[in-house]
Amino acid sequence: MSLFKLSRQRIIIGLTITLTAIASLVNASEGKAQSRQPIDDISRTIKVSFNPPPVADNGAPGGRRKGAGSHSLCKFTKQATEITPLIALMPEIPIETETKSKTYVWGKTAVDHPNFWFYVAYPANTYAEFVLQDEAENEIYQTTFTLNKTSGIVSLTLPKDKITLEIDKSYHWYFNIMCDSEDTTDDFVEGWIERVRLNPFINNQLESVQPIERISIYAENGLWYDTLTNLDRLRQIEPENKAIANLWSDLLQQVGLDEISQKPIVKRYNLEN
Repeated sequence: MSLFKLSRQRIIIGLTITLTAIASLVNASEGKAQSRQPIDDISRTIKVSFNPPPVADNGAPGGRRKGAGSHSLCKFTKQATEITPLIALMPEIPIETETKSKTYVWGKTAVDHPNFWFYVAYPANTYAEFVLQDEAENEIYQTTFTLNKTSGIVSLTLPKDKITLEIDKSYHWYFNIMCDSEDTTDDFVEGWIERVRLNPFINNQLESVQPIERISIYAENGLWYDTLTNLDRLRQIEPENKAIANLWSDLLQQVGLDEISQKPIVKRYNLEN
């Protein structure tokens, strides 16, 4: 065989391999594009159904989802005339024992620095205090700050350099309203959070789906804090997406928080101290 024919054959083989590789890349890209639907398309069909986890009565206080309202120096805003001015965005989980009925303001998380959510209708410049205790009621974190955005829903994020929730541990939290700088609580809510370890099956599910689909997985597995926070992240990405906003409202309605299900998120506080 001549050198010319040999070179020609090599060129043809090389082109064939190159074209095949390009075709494979194109097909792979098209497959990914087809499997990755836009958030807007998925959000119109996805369902988020919160599955409250079972709670064992440990003899501790069950919690308090709604405040009683202050009658001292705080003046309620107009929004507070029909709605309790302080509400924790938490489920109330009833339990039955042989001797009594009890309700826990309680939820699970899989992360070490979760967000806590509240509806607040007290005036700006009102003082707020957040306290976290362990199961033995030892205070492990406390901070006081000024509310500069009301009325509406606020979130609190724990500082990563101060506190880390441990797996398989429960924590008792308090969110207190103080109308002046005095160390006196005028209104408060309280509840529980438990950090849990996700099993490998759930972890694999979360890694294999889009963020909007993870919301359903968190909700189905009773991870209240993670459901709410991840849904809020999607709302920040697509603030005009009505389907995602409806998922938020429906989630709050599922746990009996209809009255604040349409209220805006007005502030996300990163607690520093």
